[in-house]
Formats: sequence, structure tokens, C-alpha cells
Amino acid sequence: MYSREIYDYENDMVDIDRLLDAGEDFGGYDAVCLWHQYPRLGIDERSQWDFFEDFPGGLNGIKEITKKCHERGTRVMLPYKPWDAPSSMSPNETAVCLAYIIENTGVDGFFLDTMFNIPNNFRTQADKVKKAVFFAPSFHQKAEEL
Repeated sequence: MYSREIYDYENDMVDIDRLLDAGEDFGGYDAVCLWHQYPRLGIDERSQWDFFEDFPGGLNGIKEITKKCHERGTRVMLPYKPWDAPSSMSPNETAVCLAYIIENTGVDGFFLDTMFNIPNNFRTQADKVKKAVFFAPSFHQKAEEL
């Protein structure tokens, strides 16, 4: 999110149009994942949940970018990193947080970093606020492991 392909350092803003325009050279993007924590994650006590709010414009900023992407036929996903969730946070609390972010940003899904499957409560909570949200695990299991 803070690479020069998308972040305009001169104007201190995310320039999603620049990224989407560059993508037109190869037919455009079906989806983009707004990986917004790096390079800041781990510098202090903030977690991935804090960084959603710290995004330029907060959740409304993500909502505006999502709206621009949708206008251009591009879906938006955000990362979820289970390794950066507080150990005291239950799976259901996590699912509720993801649903809150979906509801307040309009994103289309989450990339499930380092995960093999989608917890049922993620789907249950997401469906309460928006149908057809997608979850994309990092890994897949072999058929014999299912």
C-alpha cells in the first residue's frame, strides 16, 4: 500500500487510479489486495486492526478506494493475518471484526494469510453484512488431507 505504484508521496495520499490506469496496459485488474500494514507492522504495539483505522482516511478511506475500484470493475480485498491477532481474541470475535470492516468499507473479501481454510464463523458473520464476500486462503490442502 505504501509502494510508489499506489502511494503518492508528494500529495501524501493513496492514488488507486494510478495503479488501475497502469493495469490497463495488460487488461486491468480483476481484484486488488490492499496490503496496508507494511512496512510499519512490528514497529510498535499496533496490530492489523489498528492499521485498518490508520489507513489514510481510516475505514472511510478504504471505502472510497473500494468505491473507485468498483466503478472500474475491480474487486477489493484486504489481508487478514492470524499471526497478528491478539491471543485473547476468540475466533468469533475475529469474525465479528472482519464483518465490521466489510460493512464499513464495502470490500469484497479477505486474503487469509498463512491459512489453509475458511473458518465457518467468518462466512456466517460476513453474510450478515454482505453476501458473496470471498475469502482466499494462502494455501490449499491436498485432497487426501481434507
